[in-house]
Formats: sequence, structure tokens, C-alpha cells
Amino acid sequence: VWAAAVLSLPAMLAGHYSRQRWYPLLKPLPLLLLIMAVAQAPDFTAKTSVLLALAAGWLGDVALLFRRGFLPGLLA
Repeated sequence: VWAAAVLSLPAMLAGHYSRQRWYPLLKPLPLLLLIMAVAQAPDFTAKTSVLLALAAGWLGDVALLFRRGFLPGLLA
């Protein structure tokens, strides 16, 4: 979880300073790390629902990286 928080900062800075080369690589990483953390966590009641929600959020983040990705990102 801490790794996801730490990776959020470079992604935000790359987006803010228009680092077009790094932003598409850094933006999806924090959510991907959260998905991996939840997947490895001990079972809990809503684990499947949380994983599906995080996966949909990750797909939305990736879709928003593309020019015509707003609507697919919104739907995800």
C-alpha cells in the first residue's frame, strides 16, 4: 500500500509538468499495486468486489490515457 502511495507522487508530477513520456507509464502503476496488495491479502467478505472495483478503476485510468478514452474510462 505504501508503494502505491509513493508511486502516486511521480505520476502526479509527470502529469503536472507535462512529461508525456513518463506519465502514461506512471499513471496506472499505483492502482495496479493496490490490486496486487488486495489480491495477496487474507480473504475477507468483500474481497472479490474490491478487486473488481479496483480493476474497473485501473481500466478507466488506462482508457483516459488515450485521446478518445473519456467515455470508455467513464464507463469503466
